[in-house]
Amino acid sequence: MERVRLAVIGIGAMGQLFSRIFKQMDTVELVAVADVDKNRVEALGKELGVTPYLDYKDILSRPDVDAVAICLPDQLHTEPAIAAARSGKHIFIEKPLALSVEDSQRIIDACNEAKVKLMVGHCLRFDPRFVQAYEAIRRGDIGDVIHARAWRGTSIVNGLRLGGRTSVAFFLGVHDIDILHWYFNSRVTQVYAMGTRKRLVDLGVDDAIFALLKFENGAMASLETSWVMPKTGNQVRSNTLEKGMEIVGTKGMISVEAYNIGIVVQGEQDIYYPDVMYSPNLHGVTTGVYTEELAHFVRCLLHDMDPVTTGRDAMEAVRVAEAIEKSLAEGKPINL
Repeated sequence: MERVRLAVIGIGAMGQLFSRIFKQMDTVELVAVADVDKNRVEALGKELGVTPYLDYKDILSRPDVDAVAICLPDQLHTEPAIAAARSGKHIFIEKPLALSVEDSQRIIDACNEAKVKLMVGHCLRFDPRFVQAYEAIRRGDIGDVIHARAWRGTSIVNGLRLGGRTSVAFFLGVHDIDILHWYFNSRVTQVYAMGTRKRLVDLGVDDAIFALLKFENGAMASLETSWVMPKTGNQVRSNTLEKGMEIVGTKGMISVEAYNIGIVVQGEQDIYYPDVMYSPNLHGVTTGVYTEELAHFVRCLLHDMDPVTTGRDAMEAVRVAEAIEKSLAEGKPINL
């Protein structure tokens, strides 16, 4: 295989971005996109010169498609992923893998039975700042990890847009749960979580969730997630995220200052924080974390490599997010 013939299923914000990134890759032939929104899928198909479909199953029946990128809403991942695997298509799927361990296992089993590759889009593993932290931990620069603190908050815009379809633990929390697993090289054994509802109470979801995680190796972490950060009219932040991480070890500590964009453009009315990390445009080409993540998936197919983010890794993040939800519901620690 010299080029991967690929299709994108689901072309919301991430699906459109990923379609355009795949289109610019020399090692990919983007052949199709699918979405239930007729106007949107036809417009993107015309823009990129690929075939638009309203039903993703029409893509899976094509023998000239090697792989699919599934960018559907969280609650719609399972059946398309299983169908894609049974059709012999390699799969890139956005995080979270699914909204339950049971569905995650079904997807993994389908991929194993069909002998197709599965990669899950836990993008922090392609953010150079978080990767450098991982390398420092592996080298022993800070000794044995004792504890960590992770925080991630996004605008109320996302809470209103997604509330009711998923929770902040699955929308944001799985990012840091996955990276903590990667750093600690150990499973979470106990979770205790608390949440609060004020702004999104009518949607039946928590505004914010704080969780304590205990790991098998004795380390522990605190996880803060919120999707009710204020939407300030004259402040435009590229990813509307307040985020960061601190990891303390027996010989030192690491601070990942992910909230620091590094550039501010200020006018008389607006303050703008351009994206310099995840999908910046450099001289007409989209670069950054998402491009590196998708390029890695393509390399795995071309060179028969195992992805950095496997289905098993992603299922562990789902397992912890599920436990967070259970702890909230029962008001007590949950043992895993």
